Amino acid sequence: MESNDYTSYEPLAFTVTVDNLEFDPTTGFVVQSDFAAFIHEWWHYIQDISTVTGQNGFYLWLRDMARISKITCSKVGEEIHVPLNPDEYGEPMSKYRNLYNIFCGVKLEEYIEIPKITEEPIIEQLPLEIDGDTRTLPKCKISICGKDFQFRLIALQEINCFYAQRIAEKYVADKPKVPADSLPDFPYKVGEMLFDRYSIVSDDNCKFLISYLCLDSIQAPAVFLEVMKELAGRSLSFDNDVDIIVEIVEKTAARLAWPNDDIYKEWSKDYVNWMNDPGHLYFTQAIQWFVCKWLLCDTIRTQNGKDFFVRKFCYNIGNLNHLYSLFPVPMFKRNGHILGSSMLGYKAPVDFQNEFDNALVLWAHKRIFEMLSIKDREKVNELATCKLYDNCPYREKVGKDYDCKTAAWEVVQGETQAKCPYAIALHSMGLWQNKLVIDL
Repeated sequence: MESNDYTSYEPLAFTVTVDNLEFDPTTGFVVQSDFAAFIHEWWHYIQDISTVTGQNGFYLWLRDMARISKITCSKVGEEIHVPLNPDEYGEPMSKYRNLYNIFCGVKLEEYIEIPKITEEPIIEQLPLEIDGDTRTLPKCKISICGKDFQFRLIALQEINCFYAQRIAEKYVADKPKVPADSLPDFPYKVGEMLFDRYSIVSDDNCKFLISYLCLDSIQAPAVFLEVMKELAGRSLSFDNDVDIIVEIVEKTAARLAWPNDDIYKEWSKDYVNWMNDPGHLYFTQAIQWFVCKWLLCDTIRTQNGKDFFVRKFCYNIGNLNHLYSLFPVPMFKRNGHILGSSMLGYKAPVDFQNEFDNALVLWAHKRIFEMLSIKDREKVNELATCKLYDNCPYREKVGKDYDCKTAAWEVVQGETQAKCPYAIALHSMGLWQNKLVIDL
């Protein structure tokens, strides 16, 4: 959720920006009036670790990271030129994450005078060239008051979080500072438009469940639109209809998408290699941390039902708080500071330091990935300064303020030991033993 920049979630880094949120100093948790907006962003983290679409984004990023590190780590004493040369197919080295970004779509927010879907949603096949071959992705489109909108993964994720926020608002007495119903119609309220389009009468809990279950299919947006058609004209109750909802989503996903078990089997081959790579100690540990989260979520849902996380969320605020205590946000960003939950005073039965350390390593590697994937000169200055620069607790130890400010990748030159998280990522990518040259 980025509306009004009130708070937001950063994928791959598992970080919630909380500049505008107020925290209770006695509990280390957000105050009631910010509770629901925060839960909205936290739920994006749950999507990332518990659904196949969230996990797919992480996996495809790692595929690119593995390809790039073969270039940056295989050379010693040479120049690495950015932008990196295309691969053997003439395609960019960041092509797998680019593929995921196409599937996600562009983040767009818009208020609409009469938010009503006026035509039947369309699912087309979008041809894409990758690895020298042509593949297809479902391209979903909806028309709102005659204007066409792309309905892709980001839209469905935000629909799901919209319902999370609206349900969470019912759990606290204080009026929310940013109510869910004040958010832009697109993408947050597209679910409401679709339920109205297909005359589906439903409580928010069922809407929350349907959108979440569809996210656990590799073709999530198309599955969601088809599920809407399957449910047309029904009246749904969370007390009575959870089983039929699960069954309809499963049958629709089986018809449109590859089985999750087959996807996980393919992923596991790569994960085994990546997690046992001796040359990237901190990075492989962070990957192991994410895979453990994924496997834990999968085990919980296998043993307790695919609707477990939603049931736990919707039962009462006590269950929601317990769920959060088991899967807290690993990292926060507030006024330029990177913080863990324990730094805010929050207490729960998890190893906060481990959560924070691994998220921070992934956050730093994401920054290096963005730098190596740079495409235009305008981005150079933005990426030149380490994102931690203004409030970095490591600056005195590193002792290279000029480099940190003007060309952060230079901090490891001539250094055999990494002294900060950004330097750890640079070392991991082999950039301590080579010189990076920006050719843009």
